[in-house]
Amino acid sequence: MSGIFGIFNRNGKPVDKEIVSTMLDTISSWDPDDRGTWIDGSVALGHTMLWNTPESKLEHLPSSKDHLSITMDARLDNREELAEKLSMNRPLLQITDSDFILAAYRKWGEDCPKYLLGDFAFVIWDEKEQRLFCARDHIGIKPFFYYLTDECFVFGNDMRSFLAHPHIDKSLNENNIAYYLKGEDCLHNLTFYEHIHKLLPGTSIVVNHSTVSKCCYWLPEHSPRIRFSSDEAYAARLRELLKQSVQARLRSAYPVTSHLSGGLDSSGIAVIASRLLRKDNRKLLAFNWVAKPDSNDDPEYYEWGYSKRLADLEEIEHHYVDLNAEGLSDIFLNLDITQGDTVDLWYEFFVREQAANANSRVILSGWGGDEIVTSYGRGYFAELLYRGKIVKSIRALKDYTKTRDDTVRVFLKLYFYVAIWQAIPSKLRCFLHKKSCYTPQPLICIKKNFAEFVESIKEKNFNTRAKSVRDVQISYLNGGHIQERAESWAISSSTNQQTMD
Repeated sequence: MSGIFGIFNRNGKPVDKEIVSTMLDTISSWDPDDRGTWIDGSVALGHTMLWNTPESKLEHLPSSKDHLSITMDARLDNREELAEKLSMNRPLLQITDSDFILAAYRKWGEDCPKYLLGDFAFVIWDEKEQRLFCARDHIGIKPFFYYLTDECFVFGNDMRSFLAHPHIDKSLNENNIAYYLKGEDCLHNLTFYEHIHKLLPGTSIVVNHSTVSKCCYWLPEHSPRIRFSSDEAYAARLRELLKQSVQARLRSAYPVTSHLSGGLDSSGIAVIASRLLRKDNRKLLAFNWVAKPDSNDDPEYYEWGYSKRLADLEEIEHHYVDLNAEGLSDIFLNLDITQGDTVDLWYEFFVREQAANANSRVILSGWGGDEIVTSYGRGYFAELLYRGKIVKSIRALKDYTKTRDDTVRVFLKLYFYVAIWQAIPSKLRCFLHKKSCYTPQPLICIKKNFAEFVESIKEKNFNTRAKSVRDVQISYLNGGHIQERAESWAISSSTNQQTMD
C-alpha cells in the first residue's frame, strides 16, 4: 500500500516542517517509488507512493488543484462508470485515481464515497471551506488511523507516522491489549493506543477549526436483497461478479501473482485470473502455503496435490513455500502488533518475499472467501426453519450429512445445534452455556497482576445470531472479522511493496 499522513493544527498554528519531514522519513523505510509533502500554514499532507496500476505512475502526491489538495491510498475499480458520470472525456489511462476522487468531491461533496467502488483511504483539504474531508472504503480494506484534540488532528495509514510525532500522547490502552490477549474479535475498531483511533469502514469524517462530524455512508445491512428464479441464475451471477472482480485486480503494470492452495476459493480466483491473463500473453505465478513434498509424503495429499494438478491444467507457474525455524524466529523478533498487523499468517511472510522477488505488486487470494462468497452455509438451516419450511430444513440437513452414519439421536442433536442453537443471540448462548464462549487463556509469560486484569475484563464480543445466511455474513462484516484480516494484511504488506487483493 502507499503511505499517507497529515497534520491539521486546528488552533491555527503553522505546521512544524521538521515534524513533517521526520514522519515522512519514518514511513519511507520500504524505499517508495515516489514521495512528497504539501504544507500550507496550519495544514500538511504527506505521501509515499507505491506504483501498481499503469495510471498510478502518473500520480505525484500530495497534489493540489484550485482550492483542493489531496493525499490518498486508493485503487478505484469503477473508473469507466466514473468517467461517464463526471464527464471526464480524456483517455482512461491518462486519468489518475486522485483525478477521479477530486472530481467526485467537486460534484457530490461529502457524498462522494458512495459513488466510489474499490479500496481507498483519502484526505482532501478544502481551502475554501477550511476543512479536512477524510473517507475510508466500504469494507475497510485500506487502513486509516487518527489522533484528535482541540489543538490538532493527525491522520495516517501507518502507525509509525504517529509515533514519530513528538506531541502525540502515545499511552497504551490496557483494556484493548487485554481484549487482544483474550482473543476477542473486536480489534477492527480499536488500536493499542489510548488516543489513536480507527476510522471505521464505510465512514467519513469532516474536521475544521472548531467542529468534527462523522458520517456512516454505507452499512452491509442496507444493501438490497438479491432474488433470482433458480440456482443456475445465482451461479451465473456469482460467476459474472467473480470475473469482474478478478479482471479489475489484473490492472497492474507489474506481474500478477496468486495464492493457490487447491481449495475452492483460491482455485476459482487463480483459474479465472490465469485464463484472462493468457488472452494478453501473460502468465500467472501462484504460491502454495505448504512446503514442497518430499519422497516420504503422499503426492496426492490435497494441500499440494490439488493445487499442482490445477496449475498444470491451467498453465499456472506453481511454487511452494518453505517455512523454516530461522525465518519464523526472524518474524517473531521483528513483528510489532501495535502497528496493526495482528493476524498470524506465518506462511504469508514467505509468499510476499517470493512475490516481491518476482517484481509482483499484486497477490490475488481467496482468503476469507469461505466466510463470505463460498460460505459454510451457516444460518441456512435456521433460515428454513424460521420461514416455516421445517421439512425442507430436515431434508437439507440429511443431504448435507448423507456420508455420515448418524443415529436419530445424533441427527436431532445436530439439527438443534445448526437450526435452533446458532439462531440464539451469542450473548444469550454464553449465559446459557459458558463453554460456548471459551476464550484463550493469557500467555503464561504475562505478569501475574496483568494476567488477573485480563481475566477480569468484560468480554466485548459482537452479539451475533445465525438466523439466516445473510445475517451471518452481515455479522462477519459488522463484527470486524473480515475487516481485521484485510486490514492486517494491507499493513503487513507495506514492507514488501505489494497490494493484497
